[in-house]
Amino acid sequence: MAFTDEFAEALAELEDPDLVAATITWAGTDYPCFASQATKGGRLESYGWGVDEDLVIIIRGAQLQSGSPERGETLIFKGGTYRIDRVLTAPRSCFLRLACVNASRGA
Repeated sequence: MAFTDEFAEALAELEDPDLVAATITWAGTDYPCFASQATKGGRLESYGWGVDEDLVIIIRGAQLQSGSPERGETLIFKGGTYRIDRVLTAPRSCFLRLACVNASRGA
């Protein structure tokens, strides 16, 4: 079994609701995910250096039923609405990394 297949299988096991309570709602469907905190620096805004990303979501690509998330689309995480700023994935990768900002931030 290839490493990417083993990694995808491990991610699927970790999506058990008893292990991971985090979910996002995208395109009207809930998906289990892993989330990380914001990072700072990199963007000069009117009040100084702002956050690069308010939220980073890692999601297994095979579970997406409505295509793939794209830059500019929104998702809901823990009651907050976030805009996808970047969709990152490595070649032959089994998961997507969604770098998101608060939907109320300027585009």
